[in-house]
Amino acid sequence: MITTNNTLAMIDATVRTAAAIHPQVAAAPLQDCELILLADSGEALVLNASAALIWHGIDVAALSERLTTHYAVAPETAYKDVGAFLLTLTEAGAIVMG
Repeated sequence: MITTNNTLAMIDATVRTAAAIHPQVAAAPLQDCELILLADSGEALVLNASAALIWHGIDVAALSERLTTHYAVAPETAYKDVGAFLLTLTEAGAIVMG
């Protein structure tokens, strides 16, 4: 993934802010994935296994550690990936930050 300094700053700000699932969002497991329904926009997101892992425990430090252990990635990579995914969820309206 190619990122700019601005994107990295947004990711860093995202991971430092508490996140919660948006009240108008529903989720359901699908085999090794997760289906997220966004009531406000009528959209649906399908999360892969690692994204579903993040969805089920929106705690950046703990999630980064779990991804590092589970997928054998560097801690910095896991931190950036978690932050980028949370930013994506925020922009989609699936979670609220604050």
